[in-house]
Amino acid sequence: MSQPTTCWFKLPLGAPWTYALFTASQVILEGANRLLPVDGEPAPGLYRLLLGALATLESGTPLGPRPAAMISDSFLLRALAWAGYAPSLTSCAQCDRPGGQPYFAPAAGGAVCKTCRPSGAATLDAVTQAYLLALATGDWAATDTVSESVQRKAGGMIAAYAAWHTEQGLRSLPYLERD
Repeated sequence: MSQPTTCWFKLPLGAPWTYALFTASQVILEGANRLLPVDGEPAPGLYRLLLGALATLESGTPLGPRPAAMISDSFLLRALAWAGYAPSLTSCAQCDRPGGQPYFAPAAGGAVCKTCRPSGAATLDAVTQAYLLALATGDWAATDTVSESVQRKAGGMIAAYAAWHTEQGLRSLPYLERD
């Protein structure tokens, strides 16, 4: 990403270019742009994440297609981790207490325990926590049967986390269509 690059992606023959695909690609591109450490400096790791996300939008995962919003959410978590802002999902972000934590606070660094919970922290149930971890690690098999309500809840947490760490949020996120 150190010099202008044109990437051409085409959907499989006959596949429609939907609003969901368009908005997800916009979130992915804006997220990559915001997380660049210095304009003009090479960022091959971020570039590979970007190409992988766009290719997954085009072709699906090895286990089949996934919703476009799921792919953009996964990209954001991975890109934030690449930039040094990986959310804590397996232990408390503040005291490092292991195990599933019942709350999620972007400003605190991710999942937090009851003791470290700041005001305004969202409730984080085990299913949503497992889904966030699957997105962060690319475990597409674990995302196969996740309900839309869990996807929406996790998407809101990812959006809040991205907004906190990019200091402005992503302008394209409110337009992201969640199937």
